[in-house]
Amino acid sequence: MKMPNKIPDKLALYGNVALVCLFIYSAGDMMWAAALASISAFYLGFVSGQNYKPDQ
Repeated sequence: MKMPNKIPDKLALYGNVALVCLFIYSAGDMMWAAALASISAFYLGFVSGQNYKPDQ
């Protein structure tokens, strides 16, 4: 699913962080919280690295 360029990257980032925080809060397990945080951080970094392409 490709996001339009008009939507700021920060919005998507904060949305994902809020979703992860909500998931962690509902799970209530600190080990799952740490695992989810590291996985989501890696995933977000990978996705933003893939999506960022300078204008050719």
